[in-house]
Amino acid sequence: MKRLALALMFSCVVGTHAWADAKLDCQQHEDRDRQLNGCTRYIEENQANRRELAIAYFFRAAAYLHKGDKNLAIADLTKVIEHNPKSAAAYGMRGLVQFNRGEYDRVIPDFTKAIELEPNADDRVLAGRHMLRGVAYEKTGNADLAIADFRRALAIDPDQQGSKDGLRRPGATP
Repeated sequence: MKRLALALMFSCVVGTHAWADAKLDCQQHEDRDRQLNGCTRYIEENQANRRELAIAYFFRAAAYLHKGDKNLAIADLTKVIEHNPKSAAAYGMRGLVQFNRGEYDRVIPDFTKAIELEPNADDRVLAGRHMLRGVAYEKTGNADLAIADFRRALAIDPDQQGSKDGLRRPGATP
């Protein structure tokens, strides 16, 4: 009986240690392969905690982006949003990935949600979201909405060159 109790206690300690190692590996940024493996282990071992899962998916999405796998990054950012629908950062990052892929019709709702969830974000972040959404509107043929977003971005950050350029393209003024 003593051996069984010791074995159970040892397995709990080792299991907790492995879980903690996975979390540490997931949250480090020096070795992206280690980060991917750590996040994957942490996600597999931590299905009950939605908040922790959202964080692990976010870190893993960042690792996928650094490795150039935009499809898996978008899949993980979608998981972040499923587990934490109030994550402006996840909507913003997914919008940025989709922007870089030229998927402008998908950019607009993601940046709209990021702006809605975090209206008081850092000025550069908020202006950038408006500017990128403005470009997406422009690329999808919505010039009036694009101009409005470029103007909003400049109201937040008057030095933002992307929005100045965006206004010049259709001949609009700030």
